Amino acid sequence: MKIWIMMSVAAMLVNVGKVLFIKMKCTKIDSWLLIFYARLFPALILGGILFFIDYKIINPIQFWSTTLTTALLTLLASILYLNSLKKGHLSIVVPIQAAIPLFMVACTAIWYQEVPNLTSFAFILIIVGSISVTLILIHPNQTQTEAKLLGSGVLESIIAAMLFGISTVLDRIAIASVTQGGLVYSAYWHIITTIILFPIIFFRTASANWSHHFFAIISYATLALIAFVFQQLAVQYSLVINNGVTYVKSIVMIHISLVTIISIFILKEKPNSQLLATSLLTFMGGLGLIMSI
Repeated sequence: MKIWIMMSVAAMLVNVGKVLFIKMKCTKIDSWLLIFYARLFPALILGGILFFIDYKIINPIQFWSTTLTTALLTLLASILYLNSLKKGHLSIVVPIQAAIPLFMVACTAIWYQEVPNLTSFAFILIIVGSISVTLILIHPNQTQTEAKLLGSGVLESIIAAMLFGISTVLDRIAIASVTQGGLVYSAYWHIITTIILFPIIFFRTASANWSHHFFAIISYATLALIAFVFQQLAVQYSLVINNGVTYVKSIVMIHISLVTIISIFILKEKPNSQLLATSLLTFMGGLGLIMSI
């Protein structure tokens, strides 16, 4: 098995644990606080590793501008996604992330003039259609408060998918701009994100309560660190392959189906059957789009 595939599978499995851990242990933790320590902890570890490895930034302007951009986009996407996981059923909000390839294909078409074929376009329509139906079906069997909460979670998950799609395409640009790109990019990405978040956390009263959730925060930060590094290493090793970053993300996204199944049978979630069907259709559309690229 090729190393980039192994790295992608590893990232996928860790992401399963990360999403489930958020739902089971982190729902009462402020999202900004959780994200901050999930960036600070890896930044300290990866920043220390930089002192012991040799690397060279080949294209400084491209590397720093892209890394800053992805840090901002992923930060916003992470906040939205965390909120969506806390508000809605995992079996509904998680499959929406299958729309990430939709946004990756759009970015590729704009930046690299690579237009999807007819089959890919058909799957794009399936994704958009199923997400639209999901939004429409939220209200019927929910109270007004529940419907509003779930609807907000779905919308946040959709926006997060868009931002993740854009930032993932940009990842390969930054990684290709430096030697040992996967590790170096991961380190500076976490450092920059921590710097951006620090003034926000400083003025949030929730930051004073981090000690009450020490174990949960450190555990989540560890899972986030491992998943991120594995994915970026996979991107690094797939740079020689056309659309390699899309294939990497596609493998990582398999965690969606695993989380959906686990959330139903282990967490005992009981979503509306129609909502579940459209959510699974979204995932199948994403899988079909992956296979057609």
